Amino acid sequence: MKKIGITGATGFIGKHFSELLLKDGYDVIAYARNPERLNFLGNPKNLKIVVGRMEDEKNLEAFIASCDAIVHLAAGTKGTWENYHAATVQGTELLLKLAEKHPLQKLIIMSSIGDYDIMRLKRNIADENSPLETQPALRGDYAHSKVLAEHVILKKMELGTVPIILLRTGLVYARNFKAPLMGAGFIRGKRGIGLGIGGKRMPFVHVNDLYDAVRLALRNTIINTTYNVVSDEQPKIRTIVRLYNKYSPAPVKIVFIPKLFFFLNHLLENILSKKSRLGRYNFLLCRTQKNIYYSAEKIKKELGWQPKISFEETMKEMMDFHGSPVRIGVVGCGFAFKTLHLPALKGNPRIQVPMIYDANRSLAEDAQQLFRGAAIPTEADDITKDRYDLDFIALLTPPETHISLAKIFMERGYNLLIEKPLALNADDAEELEMLEKKTGVKICIANNYRFRDNVQKLIETVRDDGIPTELFVKFWSGPVIESEGGWRSKMKNALLYEMAYHLIDIAAFLGGETKKILHLQKDHDKKGTLVSLSLIAETKEKTKLIIDARLFPPHAETYIEARYPAHAYRAGFYPESFRRLSGNTNPLREIKANARTTLNYILSKRRGNSHERLYTLFINALRDHHEEIPVRLSDNIPLLKLLDTLSH
Repeated sequence: MKKIGITGATGFIGKHFSELLLKDGYDVIAYARNPERLNFLGNPKNLKIVVGRMEDEKNLEAFIASCDAIVHLAAGTKGTWENYHAATVQGTELLLKLAEKHPLQKLIIMSSIGDYDIMRLKRNIADENSPLETQPALRGDYAHSKVLAEHVILKKMELGTVPIILLRTGLVYARNFKAPLMGAGFIRGKRGIGLGIGGKRMPFVHVNDLYDAVRLALRNTIINTTYNVVSDEQPKIRTIVRLYNKYSPAPVKIVFIPKLFFFLNHLLENILSKKSRLGRYNFLLCRTQKNIYYSAEKIKKELGWQPKISFEETMKEMMDFHGSPVRIGVVGCGFAFKTLHLPALKGNPRIQVPMIYDANRSLAEDAQQLFRGAAIPTEADDITKDRYDLDFIALLTPPETHISLAKIFMERGYNLLIEKPLALNADDAEELEMLEKKTGVKICIANNYRFRDNVQKLIETVRDDGIPTELFVKFWSGPVIESEGGWRSKMKNALLYEMAYHLIDIAAFLGGETKKILHLQKDHDKKGTLVSLSLIAETKEKTKLIIDARLFPPHAETYIEARYPAHAYRAGFYPESFRRLSGNTNPLREIKANARTTLNYILSKRRGNSHERLYTLFINALRDHHEEIPVRLSDNIPLLKLLDTLSH
C-alpha cells in the first residue's frame, strides 16, 4: 500500500505522523479542517490535503476513495457534547460506512487505554480483554465520546466488513509535548497539590514509538484485532516530578494529599448516587487513585513492537524545549513597550533581554533598569548577529519606522515580532513579504486581540459553525491614546490604525479578504482627522462585513458579532465578554460560559495579557517547526489592503 490517509492530520499526533510517513516515502493524504496548520510540511509532491470535517460525507468520501489505507486520529476535543458526539461518534460511524463502500487495505483507528473500566478490574493490570468503561457519562465529554465510538468500532470488527486494527494508546508525548507534568496534580507557578502519595503510574508512549506500531500494523496481514500501545516504563508521578525538577530551570514543589482522603471519598461514593454531582466528582477522584499497569505484551508478541525511547531522555528534551532561555532584543522603548510588551517580557521566566535600543537614549536607559545586564547599542547599525545572538527582536517603534528597520534586521538574519500596524500601506507589507521569503527569517505581527479569551472563543465557534453570513464591527471609542512620540496625533487616520484596527483585523481574519465595497461613508473634523466611518462590504467568502467606527461617540461601545441566519455570537470589550445572542440558547450554559470567559480573562491579566500568549506562541513556533507563526506577515496584507481603501 502506497497512499496513506490521515484524519486529524493537524493535531499533535497527526502532525508527527504526517511528517514521518512522508519521510518513509508514502503518499500522504491529509484530511483536515484547517490545512494551513500543515504549512510546516512545505509542498512535497507526495502530500495531498483534503479539506473537511468528519461529518461532511461528500468530502470524507472523496478522501477515503483516494486512499489505500487510513490512520484515523480525528476526534472532538472542545465545545459542547454535541460537538464531541458529532466529530468522534458520528464521524467514526460515517468513516466505517464509507470504508465499506470504498474498500481499504487497512484502517488503523487510534483509541485510548482511558476507555477501560479500571474500577472493575480484579487485578491492577489492564490488557486487551479488560472491560470498557460502563459509566462513560461520568468521565466527561471527551472520554464519553471515545467510549461510544469504540463500541461502534468493535461491532464493525465483529462483522469483519472493514479490515480494522484498533490501537489503544497511552498518553502520547514528545519533545514538544505541552504538559510535561500531566497527571501530577494542580500546579500554579512553582507550587502544586498532587492527588495521592505520588505512586500512581502514568502510561506514556512516545509518539515515535507509537508511529512504529502504526508502521508495523500497516505492513502486517493481521486485521480486526486490538492492541494496547504503551511503554513498559509507565513512571510513577513522583518519578515524573523528580525528573522534571532535575532538568527544569524552574523546579516545582508538589504537596501530595494522603490517600486516606480518597478512601473517605470512596466511602461517600458508596453512599451517594453516582448520578449526583457530588457522586460524579467522588467517582472521578477515586478513579485517579486506581493504580493500573497497562500491558502491551500482545502487540510485542504478534507484531514485534518494542518501545525504544526512555521517558527520562524525553523529559530532558521537553525541559530544553519549554525551559531553555529565550533571548529577545527590544527595539523601541516607548508607549507600546511600557504598557503592552513589558508585562509579557517580565511575566515569562525563560525570557532574557540582553539588548535594548531606542533612538531616544533616555528611554532605553529607563528600560535598561528593568533588565539587569542589558546592553544599549549606540545606533541601530550596531545590532548585528556577531554582537547580539538573539532568538528574535521585538520591533516596537512607531509604525512609520517599521518597514525600514525591519529590512535592516531581516537582512542580518533576525527573526522579528513587529508591533501593529505592520505598515501604513499594503505595498510596503508585500515588499517585506518578498524579503521574508528571500531571507528565510520568521516574522510575527502583534495583533494581540486575536488572543483574548473572548476572541479565541469566537474563533473556535466560527470554526465549528462555519463562515458567518455577516460580521458586524462596532467601535465607539473615546479620544485616541497618546504616546511619547506623538505619532498617533500626526496620523489623520489614527481611528483605523489604533484600536479599531484590532476589530477590523478580527473581522478580516474570520470573514476573509474583502472583495467589493458596497457602501462607504467617512467624516473628518476641521483638522482633516477621520472621526467616523461606516462601511458595508462583501468578502471573498460571501460574508457581509459591516463596520461602524466613531472616534467621539455619544457613548463608548465596542464589540464584534458573527451573525448566522438563526443565531449570532458577540465578543464584547471593556469589559471582555462572549455570548450567544439568539437561537436555542440555554441560559445556564450561557451564564457558565460567560463566567468561564471572565475568570480566564482575570487569570490571563494576572499572567500578563494577550501579548504574553502571543510571545509564548511565537517562541513555540521558533522552537518547534510543527507550530504555526501565530500571526503571519501574509495574514496582514488583506487587512492592510482594506485599510488602504478606507484611508483614501
